[in-house]
Amino acid sequence: MDLYQLLMAEITTFMMVVIRVSGIFVAAPVFGSRLIPATVRGLIAMVLALLLLPTVESAPAGTSDHTLLLIGALGREAIIGLLLGFMAMLVFVGVQVAGQILDIEMGFGMMNVINPILNQEVPVMGNFQHLLAVLVFLSINGHHILLTAVQQSFMILPPSATIDLGGEGLVTVFVRVFAQMFLTAVRIAAPAIAAMFLASVALGLIARTVPQMNIFIIGLPIKMLTGLLAVVLILPLYLGILERLFTGMSTSLAEVIRALGGS
Repeated sequence: MDLYQLLMAEITTFMMVVIRVSGIFVAAPVFGSRLIPATVRGLIAMVLALLLLPTVESAPAGTSDHTLLLIGALGREAIIGLLLGFMAMLVFVGVQVAGQILDIEMGFGMMNVINPILNQEVPVMGNFQHLLAVLVFLSINGHHILLTAVQQSFMILPPSATIDLGGEGLVTVFVRVFAQMFLTAVRIAAPAIAAMFLASVALGLIARTVPQMNIFIIGLPIKMLTGLLAVVLILPLYLGILERLFTGMSTSLAEVIRALGGS
C-alpha cells in the first residue's frame, strides 16, 4: 500500500467515524438538543471523531475508490449512530409518556408548553418530568455512558464490519426496550394515579352523601392538588427510578451493538 492509498484509507475511516458519532448528535438526548446550534454539534462530533480515530480499525483499502462502496459504508455508519441515539432517547420518551398520563388525570392535558429540548409542544407535567430527567441524566454522567457506548461500538463493529438489521437479536432488543419504556411510564405515574383515584372515590362518596354540592366544580382543583402533592411526595422514588434506568442504559446499548453485529 503506497502513501496515497494509506492517506485515503485514513480519510475514509475518519469520515465513517464522524458519521457514526454524528448520529448521536442527531437522535440522542441532550447531545441532539435543538438548543445547541448545528454548527457547534458538528464541530464537537469532529473533535470526538479525531479523539476516537487512533483506536478505530482502518477502513478496507480501496473503499474510497468505489463510490457505491463508500456511500454504503457511510450509510451503515449513520444507521449505527442513529440507532444508538434512538435507543437512548427511548428512556426519555417513557418519562414523557408518564408525564402525559399524569396531565390527563390531573386535568392539565388541555394546556401545552414548548419543551426547548425536544422543540415541540408537550403538556405541563410531561415537560416537568422530561426536564428533571435531563438533570438526573447529566448529574450521573449519562453523557459519558453514551460516549462509552460509541467507543465500544467501534471495537465490536469497526468500519469494515457488516451489520445485521433483520436479525432476531435486534428485533428482540427493540421489543424489550419498547416494553421497558411503557413499563417505566406506568411505574412513574402509578403512585400519583392511585392517589387521584382515591380522591375520585372520595369525591364520589361526597356527591352521594351531599347531593347539593356541585362536585364538578370542586372536583377538578382537588384532583390537581392531589396529583401535585403525590408527585412531590414520590419525587425521591422517581429520582431513584431514573438513576437505575440511566445506569442500565449502557446494557441496552451494548445489546444493540452486539445484535447489529449478528451475535
